[in-house]
Amino acid sequence: MNKSNYRPASKTESSLDFKRHPLIDDYRYVINDSIINGSVNGSSKSKSIDVSTQTDSDHIEYSLNKLIMFMQHLFLITMFELVFFFNYVTKFEDGALIGVFNSLTSSIINSCSSLNNQSKIFVDDIFKMFVNTTQVNENAINAYNSRIVVNNNLMTKAILYFIGVLSINILLISGNRCTINKKINYKEIIIDNFIMISLLGIYEYIFFTNIVFKYLSISNDEILQNFQNKFISSC
Repeated sequence: MNKSNYRPASKTESSLDFKRHPLIDDYRYVINDSIINGSVNGSSKSKSIDVSTQTDSDHIEYSLNKLIMFMQHLFLITMFELVFFFNYVTKFEDGALIGVFNSLTSSIINSCSSLNNQSKIFVDDIFKMFVNTTQVNENAINAYNSRIVVNNNLMTKAILYFIGVLSINILLISGNRCTINKKINYKEIIIDNFIMISLLGIYEYIFFTNIVFKYLSISNDEILQNFQNKFISSC
């Protein structure tokens, strides 16, 4: 061996050669792994927050759509009931009562119209023995005035209900635009409700004309018999 070419490895070099790759590479791997995992976990967490926020937004939009749809449906129902009741049902009820009275008294009135003047005076005297015509007229006027006041109050209350429902609809629409400003498909809501109310109106008309109007309540003959029995038992 040539001693001049021999140079023993220093303690420092052998230490570096021994420890460099295993320790440094492992340490670097641990650091990189923790950084990668941290970035991945952070990305997942961010995505989870975004999905959760999107889900909450969808729930709010869905609930608001449903609420506005129900309130517009209620608005159309109140409008339909207001027009239908006060312009149709009330007139029908008044006409039905007048019709019952006319059917009960038509035979008597027709008989009286064929009497001569002397007979009419005699019938009038007998009628006034049982009926105070002045009191009847006063009671009728008072009853008419009271009925008009009550019915006008009921109509006013019905209109206030209608205005209240309309105001809630306006507040919901305005509140949505001024706050969360969710996209509401008003066209679809209005069309759906209009179709529903139209179908309801057609059904109500068919139901009334074929069921309600054809329902047989107590007959005129039964009412007349009831009056006759009470009159005979009392007189």
